[in-house]
Amino acid sequence: MKARAVFQYLVIHADRPVRRETLMETFWPRNTRNSSRNNLNVALCSLRHTLQNRRPRTCVLFTEGCYQLNPGLVWQVDQTAFLVDIAAARASEAAGCTDKAIKAYGRAGRLYRGPLFEDDTTSEWYLPSRRHLEEL
Repeated sequence: MKARAVFQYLVIHADRPVRRETLMETFWPRNTRNSSRNNLNVALCSLRHTLQNRRPRTCVLFTEGCYQLNPGLVWQVDQTAFLVDIAAARASEAAGCTDKAIKAYGRAGRLYRGPLFEDDTTSEWYLPSRRHLEEL
């Protein structure tokens, strides 16, 4: 379960590397540093194993104390496409291109299928992102 949560965190923060300490504090805040680090290593091992079965290259990179999804791989994320469509719609709207704006808003609307990580009832780290997407 924590492997999935770590993956979700890395997906949401795919635009930048995430410090190891941030992941440890997010998912194991009450554990000792050693315990948190061990738990993170176990979760990442499980995550890498799961992803490696589907992709031939290293999916999660570790560099200078930070983890990130391999930017050399193509990651298709609905949230990213949704945000791109919203930005395109707003730009088209501002430029007076109503038809283009309507099409972009339509694409965004089709991508939005409910609250972010709606099946996760135990975490809170993603709630600001969830609220932001709901507002959009």
